[in-house]
Formats: sequence, C-alpha cells, structure tokens
Amino acid sequence: MKRTHSMQHYLKLLFLMGWAGLLPLFFCACESRGDINGIPYIPRVVVEGSIEHNAYPTVLLSISAPINGIQDTVSLLQHAIRSALVIVSDNEQDDTLYLQRNGNRLPPYEYRGRNIKGEAGKEYRLRIEYQGDTLTARTRIPAPVAIDSLWFVPRQPHDTIGHIGICFRNTSTDCYRLSTALFSRRDVFTPCLYGNIASNRYAPGESIKLELSKGPSIYPANDFSTVYNAHDTIRIKLSTMPYESHAYWNALQNEMLNGQNPIFPAYSNLPGNINGGVGIWSGYGSTQRIAVLHKLPFQHD
Repeated sequence: MKRTHSMQHYLKLLFLMGWAGLLPLFFCACESRGDINGIPYIPRVVVEGSIEHNAYPTVLLSISAPINGIQDTVSLLQHAIRSALVIVSDNEQDDTLYLQRNGNRLPPYEYRGRNIKGEAGKEYRLRIEYQGDTLTARTRIPAPVAIDSLWFVPRQPHDTIGHIGICFRNTSTDCYRLSTALFSRRDVFTPCLYGNIASNRYAPGESIKLELSKGPSIYPANDFSTVYNAHDTIRIKLSTMPYESHAYWNALQNEMLNGQNPIFPAYSNLPGNINGGVGIWSGYGSTQRIAVLHKLPFQHD
C-alpha cells in the first residue's frame, strides 16, 4: 500500500530547552536517501505555535530532516525556516508575525506577533505560506485557572532538592498543562514530567494536588534531573488547553518516556492539527506564580 505522508514514517527529534511547549520541532525520516520500504521520504513543514491569554502569538517553524544525516546542532540549524509568511487572525484583524532572534531557543528564531493578544474564549486561525505551500490551523484559548497554593517537598528530610507541590481547583472542562522556568529564563518554560492532565479525571470543583517533577532539557546545558533546587527562584505556569493539544503533548511525552530516549523518541503517529504540515497550533489560558522555593512551606511525603 503506497503512503507518502503517513506520520509513522517520521521520528520526532526535539531540542530539549524544555522538550516541548514552544520548541522547534523536527521530524526525521527513519531511512536515509529518501526511501522507507520503497516509500519516498517527503520533507514536511513542522509547526509549533501558541497563543496565550494576554500574550502575543509565537510560531516556530522547521523542515523535517533525514534521521541518519548529520544531526549536530550546527547542521540542524539549516532546517529552521526563516522566510515564511505567518499570519494569525481573530475574525477581526490579521497579525503578520515577524521573525526575531531569541538566544534562549535552539534554533534561535521565532515568529512573533505584535497586533493581536490572546483573549480567553476567542478562536484564532493560523496561516503559513512557504515555498508555494499553505498550512492552516485553528485553536481557541480556554479560560485560565488560578493556582491556589504552592509548597516544597524535599526528597529527604532537611534536603535542599525536591519537588514543587501545587494545588488548584478543577474549574475547567478542558485540559491542564504544567511547566516551570528559572526566573532568569522567563520566556522558556520546560513542561513538567506527567504535567499534561485531563480535567475529566477529577470531579468538577475538586481540589487537584500534585507534586511537580522537572522535565529534561539539553539547552543551554544538559540537565536531566527531575528535582528542583530549593535555592532557585522558579516560575510555575498552569495552563488550560484544548483537548487536541493535550492529546498531542501527551502522546509526545509517552513516546519520549517509553522510548527511553528524550532526544530520539519512538516511532509514532503523533496527533496534531496542522492542515498541510505536522505539529500543533494551540491556545493556552495561562496563569503564573513566582516562588523562591526555600521560602515556601516544606511538606514531607
């Protein structure tokens, strides 16, 4: 059976600044020189786009790369797309995103809006034009949910490393995503391990209490620790997101963990919502808290 675009012929490659959420994504063919069991490998445009409540949209674009080509960071920079037309619309106006350099990301390029700020309850359309192809997607921003309380859970009594406890009420009918960032790197959040949560797992209005484990990152330095240092100042972000975004990020996390390799996860038909390409365009209803961890209440398991 001839299939040229099936996602099962691609392998997810992430540069883990935080391994999602606002990262450049590359899909790699699982065979070199174009053929996968006789099926031609066709490079595809990979999209990671987001628009948060009260924030401008951002979009990261790349072209998929053969898996057994050169995969060092210098060569993969060549797969970043820097000449696309990217437009976000909200049914009232269009916002043509501009390309800017962001040294906190790898590759260090992102498209950013300047006219439309996200608003909870509204729908946003994405259109990308690149080398004769047009990609489209739509999303909405769910209402944000407040963080009620935070605490620190040391790994051992009197330890200075551990996890962050969080409590919030289940007032959304959508899904939740939890991520953290060092205060000094405020715009690069790393998704927490197992931080994608469906609201239907809990009763409406129920208090959700979780212990957050830090996700891995390799940029600007390798850090695969799952615990936080009590001396750090951390931004904690709680985001609501549509179910299709939850399905995408949850599937990606499962591939990374099940594949035992955070950089080259297992093969999978990852879900997404990009017409004409691969990846995700998602709205997020986000709230943040800043915490100096050693000043939080300490609670032991």
